[in-house]
Amino acid sequence: MVNNLYLPSMSERTIENLQLDGGCPVFDFTNTLNTRATSPAFDYLKSYHDILSWSDRARILSLERLRVLSQYAAAHPEQRDVAFLKAIRVRETLYPMFSAIAHLKTPDKEIIDGFNTILSECLGRIQLKISQDVATPGFINAALLDEPLCVIMKSAYDILTNENFRRLKECPRCGWLFVDRTKNGKRRWCDMKVCGSRSKATRYYHKKKDEAE
Repeated sequence: MVNNLYLPSMSERTIENLQLDGGCPVFDFTNTLNTRATSPAFDYLKSYHDILSWSDRARILSLERLRVLSQYAAAHPEQRDVAFLKAIRVRETLYPMFSAIAHLKTPDKEIIDGFNTILSECLGRIQLKISQDVATPGFINAALLDEPLCVIMKSAYDILTNENFRRLKECPRCGWLFVDRTKNGKRRWCDMKVCGSRSKATRYYHKKKDEAE
């Protein structure tokens, strides 16, 4: 064996035990496919209900909003299924765009155009509730099934406009994206205890194997 780390089987992988190592909602969302570096991949999102469960896990929506969206989704199955497929399609636009940036490359124009189309749609739905001491963002339409996606796209916008691109990285082992907020900016792995340890164990195994030959 290469190492003795416990690796959960696909049947044991759930949204509840999904690691949130991205450092921001948009990366935690793209990281719902495990892994992107090898196949077969395991997708944590198989239905709109999973998107709501992930939204709860990532704490991007309140319990009240989650209940409203869940009830609306149950009453409108066709809209629910369209919203789910749209979210997955956007996820697969976000990943190659940020992957290119993580490797200090310019994303393909087609990817950027697709991103800007959905960004314009989502940001056009933002509204603020303003009190004397705080402004709270929300989205137009009380039961908007795209609401989780809108929050994710707002996160993508914030990362792209406020973060140093050299801090946006992709784990070389699993392909997960993350924001490197370490002081020296030298974080390499999505999680040192997981991918870092596995990579170290793999190198050790091959070193010992070579020495034995």
